[in-house]
Amino acid sequence: MPSRRPAAWSRSTPDAACPPNSALTPAALSLGIGTINALHADCTLDPATGTTTANAPVAGASLLSGAITITDVDAHCVADATGLYSSSNVGTINGTPIGTGSGSLGTPGVATVFFNEASTTPGGQLQRNAIRIHTLLGQDIILAGCGLA
Repeated sequence: MPSRRPAAWSRSTPDAACPPNSALTPAALSLGIGTINALHADCTLDPATGTTTANAPVAGASLLSGAITITDVDAHCVADATGLYSSSNVGTINGTPIGTGSGSLGTPGVATVFFNEASTTPGGQLQRNAIRIHTLLGQDIILAGCGLA
């Protein structure tokens, strides 16, 4: 469900798609950018109602040499007969409680962490990022994101 994947991410990063229904869960990923724990992605299509539901929870992450720690992240997207909907929640960023509100936190000399972002692409795709980290090098790291059209 992350729509933009940093080059450092491997194919083992969960990216669930509908149809068909799919779910992927690595216990932990250790990448050049850090460690992500209990990363999950699932997408289900209910043929009876036509409702598509995408979820992307992450238990926790330590990124960019430990400069950014994030806990209890979840992005949720739904497409049904009435439209497209999304929500997300972030437990903490570097110990600061976040919740469901959107905003950003800067880590001087490292990156800016944007949380609970929602947007619609020009093509009409709903995109929800629970966490998007924009590094000083201009790279975006998406943690717990979903998108539906």
